[in-house]
Amino acid sequence: MPDLTILIGVWNLVKKNKKVQSAIDKTVDEFMEGFTRTNSTQPQPTLKEQKANLRKLIETFTENDCESDFDDRLEYFGALLGLIVQTTRVSKRGCLFEKLFLRDHFFYFPPPDRDYSLVHSKPNFMDVPICAMVFKDPATDRQHFYEFYMFPSNGKSASELANELKEIENDQKGVNYFLNSLKNSGLQLTEFTGVTFHEQKYKFVRGMFEEPVNMTFGDPKTKPSIKSVLNDALDHSLS
Repeated sequence: MPDLTILIGVWNLVKKNKKVQSAIDKTVDEFMEGFTRTNSTQPQPTLKEQKANLRKLIETFTENDCESDFDDRLEYFGALLGLIVQTTRVSKRGCLFEKLFLRDHFFYFPPPDRDYSLVHSKPNFMDVPICAMVFKDPATDRQHFYEFYMFPSNGKSASELANELKEIENDQKGVNYFLNSLKNSGLQLTEFTGVTFHEQKYKFVRGMFEEPVNMTFGDPKTKPSIKSVLNDALDHSLS
């Protein structure tokens, strides 16, 4: 059964923002509160229950103005990051996004290989708070996800890449096989580990440094695209 630590981290960020919590389906609220309550005797939720509640959270987080309901928008991106990773964990499918607040760039989130936790904090090695998936040491044990710029000349569309990923996963060839396939296509991959807010801009984090790439907003296709990718992973779950 998939570990619930990440989902609990998402819910803790939601609870800090009452307007967001009130907008979420009441059954999700009851579900999350049931097993996050101290000394809860509620049994571990089934895989079916996890998937059903993930779908409802996905619905909320991909609504047009959801991020504006968070007092700190970084918490929205942190919770969204956790929601993406938990979806990959539950479905055992990687998620490939054509639009993730960075125009003309793709992002690939592999299923996590450890029981990561979602953190929103200011590490000792940085001057600004970050949201990231951490195993033990925030400086060295963060989960990586991958960004690459898709050149039209390489001849592959987003749907073709997504189908290629599914075939690789169906054949159980693993994450490295897909990453090598991208590299062999001439694509340059950048590893990211989190999201931060600095100098009035939201940025992706690589290692111990902010990357000079700023997240972009205003594209009405971004959230429907995120919703479609996450639900597709759950629809074609390998678990």
